Amino acid sequence: MNLYLDIESEPIEHGKALPEFAVAGYAYGDGPVQFTTDAGRVRTLLAGGPGINVVCHRGAFEYGVVGTGPLHSNFSDTAIRGTILGAAAGDHDAAGHSLEALAVAAGLEKWKQTKGAAHNALTLSFRPGQDFSELQLAYLRHDVEATRRVYLQQGGTKVVIPDVERQTRWSCDVFKLSRAGICIDVGRLAGLMEQAKKAIRTLAERLRAVGVIQARGPKKEPWRKMSVSAKTVQKLLEASGATRRAAKGLGIALASDGRALKTTGNPWLLLLAEFKTLEKWLTLLEGYQDASGIIRTRYNSLVTTGRMSSSSPNVQQVPGKGGLRECWIPRVGHAFVEADYKALELYTFADTCAHWGISSSIRELLNEGADVHQVIADRAGLTRKLAKVLNFGGLGGIGPVTMAAAAEKEGLSCPPEALKAWRKALPEFEPYKKRATSEPHPDNLAHSPSNRYYVTSPQSGRRRLSTFCSTLNFGFQSPGSDVIKRAIELCVQAGVPIVAALHDQLLADVPHAEVRDVQVLLPQLMKQAGEEICSNMTWPLPEVHVFQERWKSKD
Repeated sequence: MNLYLDIESEPIEHGKALPEFAVAGYAYGDGPVQFTTDAGRVRTLLAGGPGINVVCHRGAFEYGVVGTGPLHSNFSDTAIRGTILGAAAGDHDAAGHSLEALAVAAGLEKWKQTKGAAHNALTLSFRPGQDFSELQLAYLRHDVEATRRVYLQQGGTKVVIPDVERQTRWSCDVFKLSRAGICIDVGRLAGLMEQAKKAIRTLAERLRAVGVIQARGPKKEPWRKMSVSAKTVQKLLEASGATRRAAKGLGIALASDGRALKTTGNPWLLLLAEFKTLEKWLTLLEGYQDASGIIRTRYNSLVTTGRMSSSSPNVQQVPGKGGLRECWIPRVGHAFVEADYKALELYTFADTCAHWGISSSIRELLNEGADVHQVIADRAGLTRKLAKVLNFGGLGGIGPVTMAAAAEKEGLSCPPEALKAWRKALPEFEPYKKRATSEPHPDNLAHSPSNRYYVTSPQSGRRRLSTFCSTLNFGFQSPGSDVIKRAIELCVQAGVPIVAALHDQLLADVPHAEVRDVQVLLPQLMKQAGEEICSNMTWPLPEVHVFQERWKSKD
C-alpha cells in the first residue's frame, strides 16, 4: 500500500540547521487525507513498514525536517521521478519537477486557482503549535492529493525508472550537506559589497550623464533602479560603425551579453559592460548576507543532466577571483579540507567511450597518468592553456563563437582554426558525437537547428531526449554528477563533514584534531566513488588542500 505524505514547516533560514516542523498531511492508498502535528508520528510514518511504500514530493526535505534515519528501499520521490521522466520525454530544463507543474501535467483540476497569489503568504504562515485554519488544511490536503495523483500518473510502482532509487537516496545525503552550512566572514563580505557599490555609483553617474542609463524612480540607492536607454545605445552603436541591422542585433543582446558590448569598441558601451558586470557581482555578494554568519544553500540534487544546482546563494559558481572565496571560513577550532578531482569530465567522457566501444586516446593517456592537456596541445599545435579550455568545452560540441567567448574568460584567443585543430587532435570525438546522436527524434526536420536526440547514459541507464549540445554533454556530465553524489554518500557514511559540493570538488569543515585523518580519507573515498561509477578508468587520488583560516582564490 502507498502512503502519501506532505510536510509543512517554518520557512528555511540560513541561521537554522533545520526548519521547525509544523504539520503533516498524509493518506493511505485511496483513503482520506489526515493531519498530525506530532513529529514523532511523522517519523513513524516515514519509517514505513512491511508492504508500505512511502511517497513524498522532495522526500529528502521531509526526512530532514523531522530528523529521521536513512531512506528505506520502499520510498518514492515524485520530484526525482518527474525529473528523470521529464528528461526522457524532452523536458530540457527539467522545469516540470515542481509539484505545481507535475500536478497540472497529471490533470489535477483547478490547481492554479487553488494555489493562487496567496501561495507564499499561506506557506509562510505555518507555525509550530498553532491552530491551523481550514484554508491552511485545505492547502495541505491539496498537496497530498497532488502528490498521490502525480505518482499514479507517473506509473506508480509499475514503471521501472533506472537509477531513481539511488538518486533519491543521494538526494537525502545532499540535503544533509546543504543543512550543515558554511561560515561566512560577515565583516569581509560587507567590505566587498561596499567596494562594489562605490564602483557602481561612480559608473552610474558617468553613464547617466550621457543618457546611456536612466533612473526609473526614487530609491535609497538610485543606481539600483537604472534601465538602459535603447535610443542612446542605438546611436552609440551606429556611431561605432555598426549597421542598423547589426546594431539592432547587439541591442537585443545588451540585457545580458557583456561580450556583445565589448565588441563595439565604443568607450561608453565598454563602461556599460563594466557596469553590468559589477551589478551581477553585487547581486552574488548580497546572496551571502546573513546576520548569523552561516549560509545554507538550497541544492537541487538532480537536473536533467544529473548534475546538482545550487541557489540562495549559488555556492557552485564562486568566482576564483574577487575575494568571495576568502569570505568562506571554517568554524572555530576547525580547518577546511578540500579535495579536487583532476579532469573529472575527461575521465567520465573516456569511460562512456569505453562503454560505447569507442577507442579513446584520452582514456589511454589518463590511465597512464600522462598530462592530457599538454599531449593534445602538442598534437594540435596549441598552447597547453588553450588546449585545456578546449578539452573541457569542446566535448559538448559548442561552436567557434561560444568557444571563443569561453576562451576570452581565461584571457585567451580561440580562432575557428584552433577549434578545428583540436578536433583533429582528438580522434574519438567524431565517433562519440555520432554515437550520442545516433537516435534522432522521429519528428526532426532535416537540417533543423533544433533537432533532438535520444541518448542513454551507459553508467546509470537514465535516458534523455535533448538538443545536440545537451545530448553530447549528457554523455559525460551525467556520470560525472553521479561520481560526486556517490562520493558525498560515502563521506556521510564515514562521518566526513562535507559542507559544499562544487562540481568536481568537495569541501569539508574539519576539527583540527581530525585534519590529518580526513586528508587521507577524503581522497580515498572520492577515488572509490570514481571507480564504482566509471569502472573502465584508472582513477588517481584527488588533489587535497588544507586551509586553516579561510578558503582561497586562484589569485
